[in-house]
Amino acid sequence: MGTLTVLSKDPAYLPQVSSNSNGVECWSGLHVDQLTPELTQRLYEYARSEGYLQGWNDSVYERLGENRQSPFHPALLNGEPQRVWQQSYEVGRTEQSTPADYQRDDDEDYYRDE
Repeated sequence: MGTLTVLSKDPAYLPQVSSNSNGVECWSGLHVDQLTPELTQRLYEYARSEGYLQGWNDSVYERLGENRQSPFHPALLNGEPQRVWQQSYEVGRTEQSTPADYQRDDDEDYYRDE
């Protein structure tokens, strides 16, 4: 899958984002005045999920930090979309690189032969 992103040099406009899996994002290329509460929510959902995925993938492929920079202008919406992306990136990177050392509370019952 591929994603095409055209960055905006103007903090009043969102980047244009299109992917093979989702097509053009509903908020793609809009002016901030055109954002509704629903579109804003979708924008942040994208920043969270895609930032996380990029952090996870960068950790898997040992290219840490390569995709940490978000596609959002640093001044867009007071920097909030970029902050959400970068925090999610760090969560994805950390979760991928941290071994799962927990044990299920019901492991004994879960794996018991019946």
